[in-house]
Amino acid sequence: MADVLAIKGSPRAGGNTDTLVDEAVRGAGEAGHHVTTLVLREHRYSGCVNCGGCSRDGVCHVKDAMQDVFQLLDRTEHLILGVPMFFMDVPWNVKAMIDRCQVYWARKFVLKADSGRLHPGGNLLALLVGGTNFKTLFDAPRIVLGAWCATLELKLHVGLALRRIDHKGAVNEHPDALTRARELGRKLAELAR
Repeated sequence: MADVLAIKGSPRAGGNTDTLVDEAVRGAGEAGHHVTTLVLREHRYSGCVNCGGCSRDGVCHVKDAMQDVFQLLDRTEHLILGVPMFFMDVPWNVKAMIDRCQVYWARKFVLKADSGRLHPGGNLLALLVGGTNFKTLFDAPRIVLGAWCATLELKLHVGLALRRIDHKGAVNEHPDALTRARELGRKLAELAR
């Protein structure tokens, strides 16, 4: 089965986003996938500094923990991404990671080369959690994640977009959401096909 990278994008440890990602990972494991979990809050990295290096040679010149993340992104076929909403969008650590993927964009669209990803064409399962009930709560992250997926050659599937889940542990009051996350993880290879 395919390699899966599960990314916990919440700055809060053990919260709603982590719980949903854990359930999706459990489902993916049950389906036979090899899953690696990346907890972004445990790594130190910056956003893109717009140095232009990747447009010259296809390599990110900022040397920090993102170099390890690039290796994970290069070899995985499918992604699971758990994201809490901060002011109607992804938090800084997720956006910084996405912005650093400029290197993939530069390879493809500036240098007209291969992206460097070994398994293009996989799926990104997004699990989005927000504390409000605003109608447009998930509009911005859908745009950002869509652009990221186009760059990484992934198909975006927003599996869950949960509103009014804010305090730590609130998602446990929604067992249907946990079941759905596990089910989506189990069916990850077939999503958005």
